[in-house]
Amino acid sequence: MTDRLVVRRAAVGDPLDDVAALQEASFHRGWGVAALRKELTSGAGRLYRLETGTSELVGFCACWIVARELHINSLAIAPAWRRQGHARRLL
Repeated sequence: MTDRLVVRRAAVGDPLDDVAALQEASFHRGWGVAALRKELTSGAGRLYRLETGTSELVGFCACWIVARELHINSLAIAPAWRRQGHARRLL
């Protein structure tokens, strides 16, 4: 099951509702869709999704790439998928 998971870089026009929902479920002050989209359009912002073969969101990593350094801003794994090494896979 886990070998069918793929990491995909989100594009500016991608729907982000599932990422915002996981962000809200995982953190006290989750980012909304508008904040996620702003990060993607900032130039330095990146969003990587870990998905099943049917595009179900397993987790995500929101980060910046600045001066050839990676700065992780947010990383979350869906509750049903936690404690299986998926965050490590994203990193």
